[in-house]
Amino acid sequence: MQEQLTTARRKPLRGISGWAHVVRHDRYCRRKTMNKSALSHWWQQVELRNGGPITDRPALDGDRDVDVVIVGAGYTGLWTALELLTEDPSLQVMVLEAKVAGYGASGRNGGAVIARISGSREFWAKRGGGREAAIRVERAVQQAAAEVGKVVERESIDCGYAQNGVVIVSRNDLEARRLKAGIEEDRKFGFGPEDSRYLERQEVLERINIAGALGARFSAHCASVDGGRLVRGLAEAVERHGGVVYENSPVTRIEQGKAVTAHGTVRARFVIRATEAYTKSIDGQRRQIIPVHTSMLATEVLSEDQIAQLRWSSHSALLAEHPFLHLQFTSDNRIAIGGDDPRVPYRWRSAPNADEPASPHVTQHYYQQLIKLFPFLDGGGIAHSWQGVFGASRNWAPSAVPDRNTGLGWAGAYVGEGLAPSNLVGRHDARPDPRPEHRAHGLAAGQHEAPQVGARAAVLHRCRRHLGGPGGRRPQGGAYQQRSRARRPLQPHGRLHRSPGLTRR
Repeated sequence: MQEQLTTARRKPLRGISGWAHVVRHDRYCRRKTMNKSALSHWWQQVELRNGGPITDRPALDGDRDVDVVIVGAGYTGLWTALELLTEDPSLQVMVLEAKVAGYGASGRNGGAVIARISGSREFWAKRGGGREAAIRVERAVQQAAAEVGKVVERESIDCGYAQNGVVIVSRNDLEARRLKAGIEEDRKFGFGPEDSRYLERQEVLERINIAGALGARFSAHCASVDGGRLVRGLAEAVERHGGVVYENSPVTRIEQGKAVTAHGTVRARFVIRATEAYTKSIDGQRRQIIPVHTSMLATEVLSEDQIAQLRWSSHSALLAEHPFLHLQFTSDNRIAIGGDDPRVPYRWRSAPNADEPASPHVTQHYYQQLIKLFPFLDGGGIAHSWQGVFGASRNWAPSAVPDRNTGLGWAGAYVGEGLAPSNLVGRHDARPDPRPEHRAHGLAAGQHEAPQVGARAAVLHRCRRHLGGPGGRRPQGGAYQQRSRARRPLQPHGRLHRSPGLTRR
């Protein structure tokens, strides 16, 4: 579906409402086979490359006994399975997925493998180990961003991986001061110019022709990928290494030593929950992680003239503020954009999003923000919009909780920052491995488990990101850090800046 959009000051969106109505009607008349191309632009590209719809993997059809069963075939579950099988091919590893591998955020994200993890340096220091522990976590996430590339190369996953860094642009004086202050703090923590540096206006415009840019923070610790092709490639790699992935096999209950589905029980020495924003579907887990709704859109392929004006040949990831935005110039010459939606981000009883395009209001919002950044794209076409959910905990930071005594473990609540941290978790935390070298470098070093979250608390957290809420800490949802707070009073303990790899919680 193609739509020619114009900014709201000229005339409204055309045709989107009718399109959304058709899709909503189809929800009540849906065929047995899922329309995976509706999930995201990335899924659409996967099916185009496949020459047609992707066939579902078989569902679990009886009881099984294995060494490790992982619930959820997203990034966390698949990285964990692949790491276990690579290290010990004799293990029997099974992954149970409620729908299809990559159905959730892993197949709908912004495609930036950025060395970022939600939570300030102070927060991670308090989780155990102090200042040095916070630095280790930050360095580990940087290594994870590079490790993704190594696995992509080793497993021959064609996902367009390119480590081109990330540009965080400032478009007013306050944002510029905060970026500079953040870089000064980086130096105090031992992070050098190879980790972060400030770009003056002319340097920014040479990299990307952003309207109103005053400067930017650049970090090399970021890569761009096609998220759909990455997660599907990981699932295939798990199978090549001897693992089994069952789709359309929703787990309804997890107990010590087993995962229960409607069509069979899988008994295992270790059971790992990697269900992220869909955790509420498991009995007794509804308040562990809450789904927060967000949306994205992708443009039509840009013309040669538009690409020349854009000057985005590096394909670096791009972040902007007020409102928070994350953008990617894709390998097929489109721009994908998402960030903070102008809507209430929670649905009654943690209901997931519909597998349909973003609403006209949200689509118009992102289109207007795109034109503010790149005015010469006004009037261009939007090829695809979609919705998704990311997982959040009450403290707005991820957790990984392996317990070798019970054989149960879980990881998640990445708050939209999961591409690199999920790789870190899969290698060090979610795995049932007691070795110190793994525990010392992962998120579980402090043995911290996030408190249960209520819907009201999550909605208030998210709304404060738009309103600069009353005196409270503004959590870092969406995808990235360096979010300035021009309309919110400073915290008593706060600073005017944030670190390169950790976000203020």
